Amino acid sequence: MVFTITNKSGPRELRKYVSSKVKERVKYSELVKYLSEVAKYRKHKDIINLATGSPSYDLFPIDDLINAFNKGIEEYKFYVFEYPPALGINRLRNEIKNFLKSIGVNIDPNYDVIIGSGSFQLLDLIGKTLLNDEDCILVEEPTFTDAVASLRFYVKYLEVIPLDETKNFKSLKLSRISELPVKPKLFYTIPTSQNPTGTTYDDNIRREIIDVMSSHDVIIVEDDIYRVIFEVNFEPLINMCVRRNIPCIYLSSLSKILAPGLRIAYALVPKELIDYFASTNMLTLTLSNVAMYIVYELLKNNIVLKRRKLLNKVYTSRLKVLKDSLNDYLRGYASWNEDALGFYIMIKIKDVNSRKLFDLALKNGVGFIPGHVFFMKGKGNDTLRLSIAHESEERIVEGVKRLAKSLKELLPSM
Repeated sequence: MVFTITNKSGPRELRKYVSSKVKERVKYSELVKYLSEVAKYRKHKDIINLATGSPSYDLFPIDDLINAFNKGIEEYKFYVFEYPPALGINRLRNEIKNFLKSIGVNIDPNYDVIIGSGSFQLLDLIGKTLLNDEDCILVEEPTFTDAVASLRFYVKYLEVIPLDETKNFKSLKLSRISELPVKPKLFYTIPTSQNPTGTTYDDNIRREIIDVMSSHDVIIVEDDIYRVIFEVNFEPLINMCVRRNIPCIYLSSLSKILAPGLRIAYALVPKELIDYFASTNMLTLTLSNVAMYIVYELLKNNIVLKRRKLLNKVYTSRLKVLKDSLNDYLRGYASWNEDALGFYIMIKIKDVNSRKLFDLALKNGVGFIPGHVFFMKGKGNDTLRLSIAHESEERIVEGVKRLAKSLKELLPSM
């Protein structure tokens, strides 16, 4: 007997099954849209990619990854292919603690490490574990909006603390918190090598963040991914919070220093909350033992620390080249933070719509991300983000030349 199922429902009828939270709070990423546009052009044209934050393929440690994979299987055999523990394998958690100590992150006995499948998954875990629907989250503006989306799904309310555009995004207008219509529960911040601006807060701003958030009973979530690569002159917020017995959750990842496809990130979480996080993580359990054992081998054998030294040199040099090129070709027409650190610089070009500039720049062979993508409240049309992650120094210089050419075409009086 043959059964035939006839689907008479059209797409519009099936939409009624979609959660109202998804309809209201989940939007297709504009960042991904622009990255895809750049990638599409690259199939037909030599596009210099100053848009993506993904490291260039020549920096992937392929031989080290292969050796770590083989050694992991040889030594741990079937354990590599078991179901993963909720918090990650203990060997890796301990190695991550050692690594964090080596880059200046203090490991307080009242905190413990959780392994996640990338930073977004850990942010989603934080949202599931800590946030109620009526809660409010607080973020910097501009910010890495795709990361914020993982938290935004769980709450009705989102408010922003602006970075001061008049000071090239170097300072944070924390006094704004007293004007908010809703009391925030959580503050998501990238205080070091901020994405998209490149700003690194000094100790005064870091102390002010902690003072303001603690006085309003707001838990701090510190995203500190770029300390893994760059030498930073300011200690992480979590160190300062621990000394003052103020709760903080610390996030970072090994995506930039190893390879994004490994999807290994980690969080330092107060032990008082660790069982809640473990239980919540069991709901999806997206961890991969294979990836965890690879990273364990790389940490244990000091490969990650060696790569930190190498990549710090590579990216610091690329960043200097980008700043020099901006000074050579855009000084007087654009402004930016000369002290920017990390993969990104946000530049501001007065009276220029960066979306229009994006289209023209692609035709001239360079891609970037229009800045409005990183603003939660509909600003940033006169800004754009440039990245050093993917291109060589020579191509970064040429990319800025092409950007300047595009700007001149858009502004004939330039």
